[in-house]
Amino acid sequence: MLAWELPLDDGTSWGQTLSYASVTLLAAVKFYVGLMAAFAQGFRFWEVLLTICPGALGGIWVYTYAGDAISQGLARFWPWKRRRQPSVRYQWLTRCWHRYGLVGVAALMPVLSPQVSIALALTFRENPRRILFYMTVSVLVWTLLAAALSELIRLGLT
Repeated sequence: MLAWELPLDDGTSWGQTLSYASVTLLAAVKFYVGLMAAFAQGFRFWEVLLTICPGALGGIWVYTYAGDAISQGLARFWPWKRRRQPSVRYQWLTRCWHRYGLVGVAALMPVLSPQVSIALALTFRENPRRILFYMTVSVLVWTLLAAALSELIRLGLT
């Protein structure tokens, strides 16, 4: 018998525990990858919520505070030099930020990925507490929608 097939004290197997842990870690790195892994493993509504939310929120917390520390550390070694003409990409990002702000970036977090969303917010000097708040709301809403949709599909197919 393999180690991941041995039962735990509560009757579950190590394989089930490892699948929960892997989905949680995947959600910490990439939100949609974690969701797809949870759906591929056939997680139920509550399993999706209890694995994706902690993973994604942990990743957001790490990206927010580690990203801020990394950007401050890099600024000491590579100070930003102001160009005479801002690049087209910078102009587009600035226009999007001023039009939609942190709420829009948080709403598009699964599409942009958490790392890009947080990097964009930190680039425009947003308060880390506000970033955490809006990203948390976004993760909760997107996870609830995706879990409910998958449960509806599962109920419709059975």
